[in-house]
Amino acid sequence: MQQQHNHSAEKGVKAKLSVIIAEGVIFLLFYATMAPLPNSTLIYPAFEILVPVCLGLMFWFNRGVAWTAVKSLGNPDMFVFFFVLLFWIYIFAIKHINVISVFWEPEFVDEINFRLFLIPFLAIFIGTKKAVFVQSVLFALYYFSFLVFFPQAYPGIYYTLFIVDMFSMGILYGVIYMIRKSIYIDMSIHLSLYAMSFVVVSLGWIPYLFLPT
Repeated sequence: MQQQHNHSAEKGVKAKLSVIIAEGVIFLLFYATMAPLPNSTLIYPAFEILVPVCLGLMFWFNRGVAWTAVKSLGNPDMFVFFFVLLFWIYIFAIKHINVISVFWEPEFVDEINFRLFLIPFLAIFIGTKKAVFVQSVLFALYYFSFLVFFPQAYPGIYYTLFIVDMFSMGILYGVIYMIRKSIYIDMSIHLSLYAMSFVVVSLGWIPYLFLPT
């Protein structure tokens, strides 16, 4: 009995360490993509390759969270997301815009990391409502990289507005995930906010204040 308890405790430690290390790598790589580093052209491909690996490892070491994620895949909201995705592919095609832009990575990576994984993981320790708040703080810190490396792009009040926006959008996405038990609606909103700026020039303020969202 004692041996089984020790084994479970050891698995728990490994699970927590996997999250700390993997999230640290994801944050570090994301900040590195913004930084003026030597051989910077190699950093983004590294980010593209290593982030899915980090996400996979976190789910692997946290099977309960992984099972929650798998169950959410069958949520009927998937039809909303597929419709939104097809809509933007169609709009981009008729506007002669590179359709690959529809699949711009943040709406997928962010929602899988912050909502699909972190909320249920944190909820194990602090409850769902607090988990939504904490992941919103982490979401804002993640995108604080824009202000670290491009502060001149957000002068005056825009600096504060960007921080408020990142945090509030993290709350919004988190609450939607908490209610709907899936990330499909979040990905639909996330994708649409960014895609609009490609199609309507007058909506260029969207990526200015809502760039990562």
